[in-house]
Amino acid sequence: MRPDRDSPTLPPQTGPRLIRQPGRDTIQEMMISLDWKSPATERGARGPALLVSVRDPLEAAKAAAGGADIIDLKEPLRGALGRADVQAIDDVAGLLASPEHRRPVSVALGELRDARRMRPWRMPGNVDFCKLGLAGLRDRADWRDEWSELRSRFDAAAGRELGWVAVAYADEVAAASPALDEVVEAAISADCRGLLVDTFDKRAGRLLDRLTLDGIAELAETVHEAGLFLAVAGRLRIEDLLVLRDLPVDVIGVRSAVCWDSGRSQRLSREQVTFCAHILQAATGVALRI
Repeated sequence: MRPDRDSPTLPPQTGPRLIRQPGRDTIQEMMISLDWKSPATERGARGPALLVSVRDPLEAAKAAAGGADIIDLKEPLRGALGRADVQAIDDVAGLLASPEHRRPVSVALGELRDARRMRPWRMPGNVDFCKLGLAGLRDRADWRDEWSELRSRFDAAAGRELGWVAVAYADEVAAASPALDEVVEAAISADCRGLLVDTFDKRAGRLLDRLTLDGIAELAETVHEAGLFLAVAGRLRIEDLLVLRDLPVDVIGVRSAVCWDSGRSQRLSREQVTFCAHILQAATGVALRI
């Protein structure tokens, strides 16, 4: 779908359904502490938060204006969790520190196997979440130690504990990454803030080609029992959001769904962000026409 630039804003839905779960409450409380209430929060609903991945300050401003709940910075040309240039990280964080655009900020830091090139270690003070990929480490018995060491380096450089989100690839064979259950266990043991389930090879299908809805719901239960939030992503389409919005997931991440022609390397569309935000706001059992 490619909306006109002057397309009207969709009206809010009515009849919110309250969903209380530890992970989602954490996200909502963070938004309130930042004096940012998504339209869903304003209405009292607890639908999933919308995370939008951006490449630069211009896209970050569009995503914020479009209603994104969390702004995630990455460079899609460098892979599933491609790390953006240091200047881009600083610029986006600076923009999102302003009262006008303030949102929770997430930064992708690339793959752990590329750790030696991950310099500098510092992160801007308003970065809330950081993510490291585990591709290529399936047969590495010591990956947890290396993962812990690198997180510690970033924490030390920041002078605080960053909000770490463990990443499990649903297409673990293609990624040669640790199995989902192994990453879940590691995330809980490491006191991570959350777990992201994503796809590594964006050309080989989307998240729902790899995981069943029942499987995602069961995973959410496990993660929530440990006090973590669950985020899902992986070349999600508009129709995927219509299904995922009623599952007990806390964050739904998109990139291609909010870009022109659904290309993750294309420019971001504010109108598409707004459209996706309204879909997630409708996580109340009320149908949304598209």
